[in-house]
Amino acid sequence: MNLHTSTNLTEDDLVTVAGIPCLSVARTLFSLASLVPIIPSARVKGAVDDAVAARLAHDPWLWARLEAIRCRGRNGVRVFEQVLVERSGGAVTESWLERETLRVLANAGLPTPICQARIAPKGAFVARVDFLYPDHRVVIEVNGHAWHSSRDQVAADSARRRQLVLAGFLVLDFTYDDVVSSPELVVTQVRAALVARARSAA
Repeated sequence: MNLHTSTNLTEDDLVTVAGIPCLSVARTLFSLASLVPIIPSARVKGAVDDAVAARLAHDPWLWARLEAIRCRGRNGVRVFEQVLVERSGGAVTESWLERETLRVLANAGLPTPICQARIAPKGAFVARVDFLYPDHRVVIEVNGHAWHSSRDQVAADSARRRQLVLAGFLVLDFTYDDVVSSPELVVTQVRAALVARARSAA
């Protein structure tokens, strides 16, 4: 028998079943990922697929738990992240909020934008943006609560936005609360922007 210990479990990692403390589904799946290559990564993917299909877990929560337990060099992070990326269609994002935005757009039937797109018209770099619909020249940026709060950063963001507008892009900015609490607002405005741009290009 092998005994495994952990010093970084939180309340979100634990559940009580019949009076017995147990690992949550998300933490169990992450622990399974840490066993690769002792077990094949396909087994991890299968376990995640089964858990989601059985409604024992859902993708946004798994992403949120990954971000919470991520740390440099921890076994299982890369494998678990790759499994979740493959489930999201291979889109490479940089935060849980970006992945949640993709989920909101996909659930509404909107096309998938390019993630972390580099905008450089005629070879002149302007910006790297969270999401881009290149055919419509629509940019989407999502910002968390603590993001872009300093005076210098606000000024830099304003200058960057002006450069994007002057380059012919429509920029939609959404906050954490927009995406999480008012996803219908995000969907409505993104859809309206795509329709308007399609009409103007016709």
